[in-house]
Amino acid sequence: MMSGVFKEHIGSDELFGRIKEDLALCITMEITHRCNYKCVHCYGDFERTERDIGYEQLTGMIDQFSEHGTLDVSLTGGEPLARPDFCDLYVYTRKKGIFVSVLT
Repeated sequence: MMSGVFKEHIGSDELFGRIKEDLALCITMEITHRCNYKCVHCYGDFERTERDIGYEQLTGMIDQFSEHGTLDVSLTGGEPLARPDFCDLYVYTRKKGIFVSVLT
């Protein structure tokens, strides 16, 4: 059985009603520098030791995206699934009515 977060369907009237002039329809968020692989085709330099942006900062950005009518957020990294709070971030974004793509 699917969670209620995944059942949402947006009609075209509601969808286009959310669009504003200062809109970025699609956003890509690099949510981590961590990666547990070293794929030969990957462009990333994931040996860096910088800390990931915090959950509160990310959700604050998602709130702003939602307020401005963003329709799709792609979560990427490094390996986005390496974040311990990934599932919380995914569900938070969906509950804001934003479609989520995961680039892993």
